[in-house]
Amino acid sequence: MYAANPAQNIALFMMDADGGNARQLSFDQIPHSAPETCERGRSVVYSTNFEGPWHLWKLDVQSGVSTKLTNGLGEIDASCPQIGDFVMYKGQESDGTAHIWKMAPSGGSPVKVSDLMALTGPVISVDGRHLAFPAVQKDGTVKIVILSAEAGAQEARFDIPPTLDTASHTVSWTPDGRSIAISDRRSGVPNLWALPIFVNGKPEQLTHFTSGTIWNFRWSPNGKKLAMARGSNASDVVLLTNTR
Repeated sequence: MYAANPAQNIALFMMDADGGNARQLSFDQIPHSAPETCERGRSVVYSTNFEGPWHLWKLDVQSGVSTKLTNGLGEIDASCPQIGDFVMYKGQESDGTAHIWKMAPSGGSPVKVSDLMALTGPVISVDGRHLAFPAVQKDGTVKIVILSAEAGAQEARFDIPPTLDTASHTVSWTPDGRSIAISDRRSGVPNLWALPIFVNGKPEQLTHFTSGTIWNFRWSPNGKKLAMARGSNASDVVLLTNTR
């Protein structure tokens, strides 16, 4: 499942794991940002701002029908577990802060998971028991925190590596649920590294690319395959003269 922009409109697509049989799922001419597969592949939750503020919508894969899930001040970065039926996301508050919220995939009243100020949406572990996100601490620093998905209690926290690749849009739990995978530049170029959470150990390098940028990645439900969006950015230098 992925988003693409073939006709100046970010639509949702699905294709086989080998890259074949690509087909378009959405045709409503609105942008579909940050799609997340939910309900064991039966639906896709995405963000869109065609009404003004960002809200979460859900597309039923079989019928192609989209329904609105949230209607707050602004909601983005949905995440769903492979086990369990719920949606977590980053929701905006009236004071300008944002927190992590949880709701049923069918909609309804959301519940605030934590009072920690979230900078991005959460990433849910494979078993649906834990979530991770960067949060602002009381002293103003930012750390990655691990919370219980059920109770919202903090289970661990650690510093964000200074070599984190800020061009990457995603972090992910490893299939064994023991580490967080990030795109990191400590080897000189962006590569995926696993940072242990619940076990003692050192960061482990997972990929060994010698160039390029990693924009997004996700393991398959069985943990045997890794899908990745990667490439390179092209830019030009422009000289402006006779300016006032």
